[in-house]
Amino acid sequence: MNTHSRAAGRVLVALALVALAIACSDNPALEVRYQAEKMYEQTERRLEELRMRPDMGGAQLKQNIADSYGDIFQHCLQGLSEVDSARYPVESREIATLAHQAASRLTQMYYTIDHYDTCVTILSRLLTEVDMYKSDRMITYINLGQCLQAAGQWDSALAVYDNAVDSFYPPISSNKIVGRLFNLPTHVLRVIARLGDSTAFNQRFGWAESYYQRLIDDYPGTIVVTPSHSNLAQIYQMKGDWEKAIEHLAMMKNPAGATLTQARLEIADIYARNLRQLATALNHYDDLMADLQPADSNLIPLIKLKKASVKMDQRKYSEARDILVDVRENHRGAFSSSPLAQYTLARSFELEGNFNRALAEYKILLEKYRESDEALSTYLYLAREFEEQGRHGEATRWYQDAARVYDELIARGSGTIDEARGLLFKSDLAGQQGRWQETAQMLTDVFDKFPKHSLGQRAMVNAIRVHQHKLNNPQIADSLRQVLRRSLARAESPTFES
Repeated sequence: MNTHSRAAGRVLVALALVALAIACSDNPALEVRYQAEKMYEQTERRLEELRMRPDMGGAQLKQNIADSYGDIFQHCLQGLSEVDSARYPVESREIATLAHQAASRLTQMYYTIDHYDTCVTILSRLLTEVDMYKSDRMITYINLGQCLQAAGQWDSALAVYDNAVDSFYPPISSNKIVGRLFNLPTHVLRVIARLGDSTAFNQRFGWAESYYQRLIDDYPGTIVVTPSHSNLAQIYQMKGDWEKAIEHLAMMKNPAGATLTQARLEIADIYARNLRQLATALNHYDDLMADLQPADSNLIPLIKLKKASVKMDQRKYSEARDILVDVRENHRGAFSSSPLAQYTLARSFELEGNFNRALAEYKILLEKYRESDEALSTYLYLAREFEEQGRHGEATRWYQDAARVYDELIARGSGTIDEARGLLFKSDLAGQQGRWQETAQMLTDVFDKFPKHSLGQRAMVNAIRVHQHKLNNPQIADSLRQVLRRSLARAESPTFES
């Protein structure tokens, strides 16, 4: 660019700024919006730099960025209180959108450091003081419910969830399903189910059931139908109504009108695992395998292994082994990557009464799949088996081996999910030996270290049961249940939207 061009460019920029200043002087809403946009863009750049270089600043920088979003939010609220929205509707709506964006960013930052009450205050002000677009209001309601839940205010969270589900029906925006809204009834039931509160579950079940059935009835042939059948199948499985679950799984169709492959696999699993209709399950597995398309060929060894499991349940151990040998010979990768296959092979010999051959296969499991769940649980199983046989010296050695392997896994996996796995198995060891106080402490330790992981959640559920049924401490059990309920907010709804 030559000297004359640069000079001309500076003149144009100056003229634009002058024009903007004149416009802002005539339109106070424009001035509020302009300042909010400028502040927001600057703060977004600082946040992006922090994300790109998390080592560049510490807690103080993060707090400074949060404070900037708070200033933007307050600036927008002040502007909206002073601007005549009837006279300046476009600018007022734009300021409201900026208020929503700033509040959402601010809430995200406070949520990550567990300041849930602060999040509730911010989002409550946003809903009360800002006239937002419907989509923004919907997201804000869901975020508020999540924060209330995380703060331990479960009843208030439920009231907000109810409002969101009723107010924003159907859960569709821009011709797409709004996943977090659509899944809210399922989320509520899952939280209650994981807490073991059967009374609350039954009270809430009809609400979730009618919601998804209403979507199916009101919007036939649309994008909500198959996901609604899927969620209905999920909640019926939570309830233990297996026939109803199968009914809705069968209604999950592909564009050609055929039941989805994964739904068919789940139907067969329910017949095998829950209804114990083993012959029916085998028929479903066979039919599914015959209908598999080339793209689904990776399911063949999985289905065969499932069939072997059913044969085991039918006490047809030789037939189960034949299937396992077939998988080992024709699907080597699937067999070698499946400790469950080796475990089932060992189990087939044991259930036939050939314990020595089973023990040899169990030892192969322990050698080849040393830190798999199947191997880790086998240590305890064999210790208990030898104990029941009166072979106490061997039982002691297996218990000692189990403790050593678990401690090694805990030490090697320190700070990772392997540490959680090791602690869970070590808690099983303590429980198997009747050391229930130690069991409860290890389980709560797992939760404290991994509160957002499913293993941490499972550990807390088990800790509640131990306190309730083994240690006779219902008050501690109730206290832990409250802690778990708060934590499940993040496990079930882990992200915010803005």
